[in-house]
Amino acid sequence: MLKINNLTAGYGNGPDIIKKVTISVKEAEIVCIIGPNGAGKSTILRSIFGITDIREGEIIFFGENLSDTKTENIIKRGICYVPQGRSIFPTMTVKENLEMGGFIRNSQKEIDEGLAFAYSQFPKLFEKRHEVSKNLSGGEQQMLAIGRALMVQPKLLLLDEPSIGLSPKITEEVFEKCLQIKKNGTSILMVEQNANIALAYADRGYVLELGENRFEGKGSELLHNKKIGELYLGK
Repeated sequence: MLKINNLTAGYGNGPDIIKKVTISVKEAEIVCIIGPNGAGKSTILRSIFGITDIREGEIIFFGENLSDTKTENIIKRGICYVPQGRSIFPTMTVKENLEMGGFIRNSQKEIDEGLAFAYSQFPKLFEKRHEVSKNLSGGEQQMLAIGRALMVQPKLLLLDEPSIGLSPKITEEVFEKCLQIKKNGTSILMVEQNANIALAYADRGYVLELGENRFEGKGSELLHNKKIGELYLGK
């Protein structure tokens, strides 16, 4: 589905944040990227989404090079991005937030289909569809941010730190929802600081350090790798 080959990228006239990174995502797969702060993890997601300066390499999505593609067209190709920090419109209702995610839809019928799909993934959003979003709990706001991205039923969902600021119980609930999203046909590439739970739920993972690939493998293998445990998992 997605193949990133030798990607080097940064911002403006600044230094290279990621250097010759290679990553792939298959259909019906959850892939996580872990590593210390400042490793360039989020920059990979932003590069896929067209909001960094790509200096070398290529991003291939279903055989098409997206390296010079505008963000709006990347969305139309089937990729959506949920940045960290639960970026929602706080004074709008849950339903209005979701509808904002369907801005590329061509008709009200398609928007209604997107709403039905988002509600099917997160029934709690349907229950609170008329509630102002700032009144939701942290976990509900995160589900709303993900649900908004699902309005266009993407083929690939990019998640940046989905567990940030959430309790362990709500974090597990969010990751269970990620499994459900995968089962319904959307692959997920996520960056996650909580490496233990990310690797437990991921099919495969990559460890980034100083903007470069350090390790890669099945999620379960990385989770139980002694060296990775010592360096990144607090074991």
